[in-house]
Amino acid sequence: MDFIYLKKEGLFTKSKKKFIVIDKSISYYLNAFPKIDNDFTVEDLMNILKKHETEVDFLFQSFTKGYNLHLYYEEMNLESLNDNKSKISKLEFSWVGEVENIKEFGKPKFEISQYAQVNGKVEFEKDSYSLSFVNLNEIKDAKFKINKKIIYQYIEFGNLWDENRKVTKKTFFNGVKEFTFQDIIGYFLNEITFYGYPEDADDEADKLDKIILNIDKSKTTPFEEIQLKWKKKLFDNIDKKKKTEKNLLRLEKLKKEIDYLENSLKNKN
Repeated sequence: MDFIYLKKEGLFTKSKKKFIVIDKSISYYLNAFPKIDNDFTVEDLMNILKKHETEVDFLFQSFTKGYNLHLYYEEMNLESLNDNKSKISKLEFSWVGEVENIKEFGKPKFEISQYAQVNGKVEFEKDSYSLSFVNLNEIKDAKFKINKKIIYQYIEFGNLWDENRKVTKKTFFNGVKEFTFQDIIGYFLNEITFYGYPEDADDEADKLDKIILNIDKSKTTPFEEIQLKWKKKLFDNIDKKKKTEKNLLRLEKLKKEIDYLENSLKNKN
């Protein structure tokens, strides 16, 4: 099992209990398992990425969507006022396991997938926070937490028209999944580049703030109305197709959902 060690001084391997500075391409270590020092921070990671900037920009394009590192590094080095400093003290990497029934009717056929997420954690709080709108200079002192647990669950919502329906969760299995060096770097970059470059993220945050400030509840559309329009359109599309057994079952289900939504909206009015 190959390990890569992330320290304030840089990237290392280990041989005969001695740490050796990495002088090869980082592509050689993408599948190695990371060991991260307790005092290792976001600033330390960004300094390492900057040192390998050309490789990082090339190797992690599937995570960054082609946004290059340099502007994020500049943001990280901006002076941070105490008033603006984030309370996020750790970045937690964790796995999400998903199980989806891809068969509409009959015996279930399950598809399993997993992905990692990176969330900000505030000391003594259970809630997690997105990093998408957090400036890097505000979390440069945050450290890292790796959560290897993974739970594969299937969520059943029941039929829309069933007044007594309950959301049920079925756990397929609990387990542990290791993170690779590529996972740590890739998902970190994916999170900070989610809305584009830092200036793009700031613009998006301003747009959301304006929407929240200007929202008028009397002019909002009930969710049931949006669902109803979508269900009716779907019904019309399927109704034009060949009347196979599967399509007939779909139409029957949609008819029940449409009736339920129409009655629900009438009762609200």
